[in-house]
Amino acid sequence: MGATAEQLAQRCEAAGFGEYCWQDLLRDIAEWVGGSKAMLLGMPGGGPCRRSLDWNHDRVAIERYNSHYNRFDPWSGLSLLTRPAICP
Repeated sequence: MGATAEQLAQRCEAAGFGEYCWQDLLRDIAEWVGGSKAMLLGMPGGGPCRRSLDWNHDRVAIERYNSHYNRFDPWSGLSLLTRPAICP
């Protein structure tokens, strides 16, 4: 059986304090929503989003995203609407 929403929230907090592995957290969240991959995007210096952490993604595809597609990603702007510190 997978994690509960409460467990995910606890793991999210623990990952923020370095007490839980980020890749494991991404796996847990992906599995919780029925997915098979997860990626955490960052926006360094206000530039385009870039892959910060991932679970189960193809490295070549990530490099393609970071080197080109990220500038045209129609979903990345929506991530700016998510308030900080929101975990499942």
